[in-house]
Amino acid sequence: APSITKVAQVYPTADSWPANTRKFYIQFTGPMKQGVAWSHIHLLDDAGQPVRQPFVEGDQELWNPSGARLTVLFDASRIKPDSSDKQAEGPALAAGRHYRLKIDQDWPDAAGAPLAEGFERAFTATGDVKIPIQTADWKITAPNPNQALVITFPKPMDNALARTAIT
Repeated sequence: APSITKVAQVYPTADSWPANTRKFYIQFTGPMKQGVAWSHIHLLDDAGQPVRQPFVEGDQELWNPSGARLTVLFDASRIKPDSSDKQAEGPALAAGRHYRLKIDQDWPDAAGAPLAEGFERAFTATGDVKIPIQTADWKITAPNPNQALVITFPKPMDNALARTAIT
């Protein structure tokens, strides 16, 4: 049977990501095969060339309990002083540059079937964000009966962290 599993969303969802973004999430519609992520996720620069080793590619992938959301960490050793020879390459994301995140269609789901379709997301890296979160800047819309509470943030938030921390 053909797969129906696909990439549901990549967080952040914005068209621009701060250059100091440390992680992003890939949410799938169902559980995925684990242990093969790094051969199926690609970060391409504005010339369409792969960014060299942009992610922390450990043996232990960071999946949620259902196996449907992967946390991908940018390799901070590319920017921290004296951490490795990767520092000479600079950060994976540079302000003002355009990137494409590409996820291969042949990534198998937990049943072994390839994704129903590949995924690509174009985004631009902006300057680093260094301002702490100010809850006073949030806009909270009280719900009517049978509606959800709506919180509007002035800037992108960590999706998984916000979903678990805001109750």
